[in-house]
Amino acid sequence: MNARRTIWIGMLAVLVPVVAANGQPYAMGTAFTYQGELRQGSSPVTDTCQFEFSLWDDPASTDPGNQIGETITFDGAGANPDPVNVDGGLFTVLLDFGEGAFQGNARWLKMGVKCSGDADFITLSPRQEVTPVPYALYASAVSPAGLADLDGDGVPNADDNCPFTANAGQEDTDYDAKGDACDNCPGKLNPWQIDTDGDGVGDECDNCVTVSNPNQTDTDSDTWGDACDCGPENPLVYPGAPELCDTWDNDCDGEVDEGEDNPGCTNYYRDNDGDSWGDDASPTKCLCNPDYGSNYIVTQDGDCDDENTMIHPGAQEYCDDLDNDCDTITDEGCDDDNDDYCDDQMVIVGTPDVCPLGGGDCEDYIPTINPGAEEICDGFDNDCDGEYNEGLDQMGPLCQMQEGVCSGRKESCLGGEWHCDYAAIPEYEEVETTCDDLDNDCDGIVDEDCPGYPCSAPEHCMSGYCVDNVCCDTSCTGLCMRCDLAGSEGTCSFIPVGQDPDNECYWPTEDCDGAGGCD
Repeated sequence: MNARRTIWIGMLAVLVPVVAANGQPYAMGTAFTYQGELRQGSSPVTDTCQFEFSLWDDPASTDPGNQIGETITFDGAGANPDPVNVDGGLFTVLLDFGEGAFQGNARWLKMGVKCSGDADFITLSPRQEVTPVPYALYASAVSPAGLADLDGDGVPNADDNCPFTANAGQEDTDYDAKGDACDNCPGKLNPWQIDTDGDGVGDECDNCVTVSNPNQTDTDSDTWGDACDCGPENPLVYPGAPELCDTWDNDCDGEVDEGEDNPGCTNYYRDNDGDSWGDDASPTKCLCNPDYGSNYIVTQDGDCDDENTMIHPGAQEYCDDLDNDCDTITDEGCDDDNDDYCDDQMVIVGTPDVCPLGGGDCEDYIPTINPGAEEICDGFDNDCDGEYNEGLDQMGPLCQMQEGVCSGRKESCLGGEWHCDYAAIPEYEEVETTCDDLDNDCDGIVDEDCPGYPCSAPEHCMSGYCVDNVCCDTSCTGLCMRCDLAGSEGTCSFIPVGQDPDNECYWPTEDCDGAGGCD
């Protein structure tokens, strides 16, 4: 980029052969004066500067074309003219590129400048168009006297504000000493008549200063011509317009919705770890779109560690000595009962300070329950092994009933309470129904209501037969039969020979025969 932004306006007087009335040409020189204005930024320069001038047949600096004549350098070196005095930005130089420099063809002046503090010549851009005086080239017969009023409007050249364009009234609306008839920007003060793009419209009036557009078409009325407006139908789009968040390249710089703090922008936070949460310690950027280059891509903040994808608001809390969910609390929920064991529902990473004894706590709100606890009779899995009250069978006090098969029986843990589990005794019967010489119902009586057991009524006997005051196995109603014979109590048996305790045989000579009859 040039060190100086320059505005050049050339005032050219090319002296060319003019054919006189008698057909003889008047001898005229090839030199002409060039007047310009030099600015540093927006300020006019006041300095003594060196200049370089060269004449070309092409306007483009990238396709330089052919140079016409020699380069003229104002640096005072050898035979070169002295550096030029620039006062208030204005300067005047006399240039002469020799015979044939102007043959009716367009020419462009390339300029370089070197002022105080510049190490080298700075080439100014763009090249400035210079043209020969057309009336002089094509005049067929002009007398020396006619040269005093070249346009024939009755106003001498010395006084004419348009010496080459007839304007007898000398109208000059903008008072810039350039008559309206030849002013390339009438109505605006424009003494130097700059026309950068050479379209006949002066820069002061041109809505496309660097792009030729003589018609000055401006479809959207945004003061920028369609020729240089990248959005000719959108009044919010033109070179230098403020960028908006509207998917348009408002300022015509080739980028859409670029920059920060544009109207309609959104506050984005930096997300370095890609977990969709912004770093709450970083400043925001108000952008039209996410900036993936700098990771300003999310609209929610609160990430307390933007280098760890597992840490952000709402993240699952792990037992890892970190505040995973960014709520300012570390490892909450890991050991709620403070027994040094972590909740078996939590993920443990390494050996965090919160649970030095490990995890597996199946009831993390009861400190007496954890993998290292002793199992007790309380209805809980105290040691967190998946079993409830295991190993507590007959570990309680002695049961209330200690007779018969219940002798020595202790209480067991059932449903979190101590109970005597009599049903676990193989021979136990809540109501004795087995005649096995055992006290099955633990009431201190062996085989009650079994055959041979004393009775007074049938309902007292399991068999339903109360015979001879003992429970009998049958109704025992035959002749010479009893159920209470010694050694056979409870069994209906024949009365031995020679006995008849019930006087069932005819008296006095007959007794029982031992086979259920009388002898």
